[in-house]
Amino acid sequence: MSVRIITDKDSGDQVLYCSTTDFAFGPIIDSEYDAEYFLEWLSVDARKYTDDELSDQLSIWKENCELLSECCAEPPSGEVIDGLGICSHCKEHAGF
Repeated sequence: MSVRIITDKDSGDQVLYCSTTDFAFGPIIDSEYDAEYFLEWLSVDARKYTDDELSDQLSIWKENCELLSECCAEPPSGEVIDGLGICSHCKEHAGF
């Protein structure tokens, strides 16, 4: 069993839920893309956080994403660029 993502068909917002208990938890997330990357970014299982802690983590993640949107135009030699156009140097700097 795991953490899964539910999408509201009307608004397009996302929420996390536990497939073991069938309970939703945490803050509303803007997109499925954001929800997936946020879950990957968390250092522990999302179910280990309180709702307030998870909300705080989402805020930190969003701040880091803003840093990533300013990824260096010309990454240092040898840096790997991922499918999103972000170099490994900027990912490390932003805590990813």
